[in-house]
Amino acid sequence: MYFAAFKTLTPLSHVPRALDELARVDYCLSELRVTPSEGVSVVELSFLPSQKITVDCLLARLARIPGIEDLKGLPLTVAEAA
Repeated sequence: MYFAAFKTLTPLSHVPRALDELARVDYCLSELRVTPSEGVSVVELSFLPSQKITVDCLLARLARIPGIEDLKGLPLTVAEAA
C-alpha cells in the first residue's frame, strides 16, 4: 500500500482530479481524507498500485496538476496502514 498527501486551496477541484488519475491507471483507493489546515486543505490518499504505471510516475502526474502543492508520497507497511 502507498500513501500520498498534498495541499490545495481548492479541494473540491483537486480531489476529483487526483481520483481521476488513480482511476485512469487502475489504482485501488483504500482511504481518502481531506482536512482543513491554516487556510489550505490537506488531502491524504492511500492506495494499492496496479501494473500500468509505477507509483513514482503517478506521483509525478499528480505533482503536475496546477494548484496541487507540497506533494509527498511513500510506501506504507501493514502496521502503518492499520
